[in-house]
Amino acid sequence: MENGLEPVSVLTPRRAAALSHMPETTKWEIELDIDRVETILNTGIFAKPESMQHPLFDSALTELVIRVWDLLAKATFYANRVAFTDDVIIKGVVMDVTALIKFARDAVCHVVDSWKSNNDALKSRVFFNAIFGKGCVVEINEESIESPYEDDVAFFFGQQRLYLRRHIVRAYNEAVAQLRPLLDRPRPA
Repeated sequence: MENGLEPVSVLTPRRAAALSHMPETTKWEIELDIDRVETILNTGIFAKPESMQHPLFDSALTELVIRVWDLLAKATFYANRVAFTDDVIIKGVVMDVTALIKFARDAVCHVVDSWKSNNDALKSRVFFNAIFGKGCVVEINEESIESPYEDDVAFFFGQQRLYLRRHIVRAYNEAVAQLRPLLDRPRPA
């Protein structure tokens, strides 16, 4: 039960009870999260580098990671943890994509606390930076903050790197695939 999370392969009495009846309020929260994530992604705010100048760019990213984290937490509780590690920097509390998105969520929601992080080998605070495509944000103390992918957007929180497609969208899709069958009602058209 590392980090307070039960292994997904263990059907505990708590998990069995949760699976037997998901509260209606939780179902509505899941549907609202799905709707908001789709709405944010469909705005195109993460489609081009000029969008970084948009006054709501940071707000869009903040709500996106809050909503996706909520879905990931519910998937962990009601189904299975989304635990892929592709392109995840395993360091400190970050052990998989769910932990990475929680790390980013905590950084955007608790700005003062994120400055106290000891997870930053750069000995510098690089916060809310993004790269559209391949590039390097900064090189400090023989360390760099960069993205090797031309086809993705990377958001940086210290040395942690969160990709839009490779992490956020993929984790979102995996969580939704697990949660949607548990909603027990037809999806609105």
